[in-house]
Amino acid sequence: MFTLNCYTLPPWRAQVRKLQLVCLLVLTVSEARAQNIAGAIAGEVRDASGASVPVAKVAAVMDDTNYRYEGEAVSGGAFVLPNLPPGVYTLTVEADGFKRAAHRNVAVLANRTARVEVTLELGAVTQSVDVAAALPVVNS
Repeated sequence: MFTLNCYTLPPWRAQVRKLQLVCLLVLTVSEARAQNIAGAIAGEVRDASGASVPVAKVAAVMDDTNYRYEGEAVSGGAFVLPNLPPGVYTLTVEADGFKRAAHRNVAVLANRTARVEVTLELGAVTQSVDVAAALPVVNS
């Protein structure tokens, strides 16, 4: 009588099966690494006349954690703040000779780019005061 053992494969067939498993593992790992849960905020900074505002400082503060992400607009006024965790942000933009602009409730979603177009108004150059305080030394 003839019996068939379904678990025994010819040697060449076993090598093909191993190669298939290795390929499947490599593709699965590379696909898992390609997933990105971060989002971004991008846009352009312009003045009231529509001209681009270069070298504007752009900052996004996550409302839940108060963590600050900073960037700068390039010469054409475009900016990108990449790799932001999903959440709600407040975006602020400042440039010399302009009033500071703030955009609240900017929602960043995973694998998405939130677009924010910022228009800065002309304003007086603000004064800044640097305060440096040293803690008193206490001898105990």
